[in-house]
Amino acid sequence: MTTLPAGPKGLPVIGASYKWKGPETNLAWAREFGPLYSVRMGPNLMVYLNSIELVEEYMERKGDAFLGRPEGPAAIANGLLFGQGERWKENRAAMTCAMKTGPSHATYEDIIGTEADRVLQQMKSACAEPLHLDDFFLPALTSRLATLLLGEALDCDSEVMNILVEQMRNLEEVDLTSKSTQMFLKVRHFRRPLEAISGRTIPDMFKMSEAMQAIIRQWISTRREALRKADGKPDSNALLDHILVSEEYSSRPENDDKELVQSLMDLFFGGVTSSLSAIEFFCLYLIHFPEVQNKVKDELRRARSSNVTISWANQQHFPYTRATLTEVLRLGSVTPSSLPHVATEDAIIEDKYEVPKGAFVLASIFSLHRDPRFYKDPELFDPQRHLDDNGKFVKPKSYRPFGVGKRSCIGGHLAEIELFLFITRLLSQFRIRAIDPASPPPFECHMRIIRRIKPFTCVLEPDDTP
Repeated sequence: MTTLPAGPKGLPVIGASYKWKGPETNLAWAREFGPLYSVRMGPNLMVYLNSIELVEEYMERKGDAFLGRPEGPAAIANGLLFGQGERWKENRAAMTCAMKTGPSHATYEDIIGTEADRVLQQMKSACAEPLHLDDFFLPALTSRLATLLLGEALDCDSEVMNILVEQMRNLEEVDLTSKSTQMFLKVRHFRRPLEAISGRTIPDMFKMSEAMQAIIRQWISTRREALRKADGKPDSNALLDHILVSEEYSSRPENDDKELVQSLMDLFFGGVTSSLSAIEFFCLYLIHFPEVQNKVKDELRRARSSNVTISWANQQHFPYTRATLTEVLRLGSVTPSSLPHVATEDAIIEDKYEVPKGAFVLASIFSLHRDPRFYKDPELFDPQRHLDDNGKFVKPKSYRPFGVGKRSCIGGHLAEIELFLFITRLLSQFRIRAIDPASPPPFECHMRIIRRIKPFTCVLEPDDTP
């Protein structure tokens, strides 16, 4: 006999949504109900997997029954993030292939390095003055993705770049956990009444999508024309060329670009703010733990004195830096749970727990990253825990910062490279500190598209001592 996993009780219609205050609530429920629990949140039945063993077994090794997705917010097609079925599989296959055959890691490092050097030059003019990191990093992260797609950098002051950055800033205000936002996404013309009732501005994701669509369609047209002139040979530095010549997309009519447009929007919507959030978490942890900052900077100095280039190719020379970044991603949990996987059929977990078709199945990454079986004192910030007795970096087992299984972030590896390069360049030139060292900004978080630290200011001091 099978039954639903036990979980927190709720009220009719709204379920237990009124109890949810963020990923900390999911962790508390995991501690109360164990590694598997179910909970109704509004109309949706949610089944949370909170141990790495369950995630590996039922979302990675046997995850095919849970590959569905709910409808994407303001989506025009399946794309990469919220799609399902054959079209989603084709989109992911095309993107995966393009990333393997397209720009090399060296090219990607060059793109990031160029953006990092540019943004650090801008930061020098703001040294010793309080600043918001996102003012500098959000445009840089947006620009590096556009450059990767097109094979050449956009003019930073161009209208297209201004529109892209504006949409990324607008996205920063989207809270998908908000009931008002959820209702607006279902019925677009309810926006004004919902704002009046809630007393909050609801960011218009439909307008964001429309602005992004116009830019991306123009890029597609431009790169198609370039491919025609090159007899179909893609520019090795332009990821979009390799996507367009993929088997999945080259066989589709040119007037049927919705899937490609949505997939490229998903790259921006899923990649820019998550990387920005990770950088902000990293900097705030170093503000709170200056001794860790000193150790990272010492490792970078030793590399320079030994003529070791700071690059991802030389990552083995920077075990403490990688351990620090891993610890930040573990505790920061920028994506505190996987995006909902939807059961496409009735399924059974551990021979006794029922997961009905249509249920949302999620890996609680926040809980995985705080499992005391793998992390002693899990709330403690301690990069040393990711180094072995010989000082070599060891990736932890219960660690999934970029999602799980076949629906994990398609750009997770590139994001890891990007974060490493941005932070090493930053710390090679600056020391990060609080405006008042005796009172550093708090770790006060809120949910937007992903988990974000509430805006804080800090100070960068030039510090490139050899």
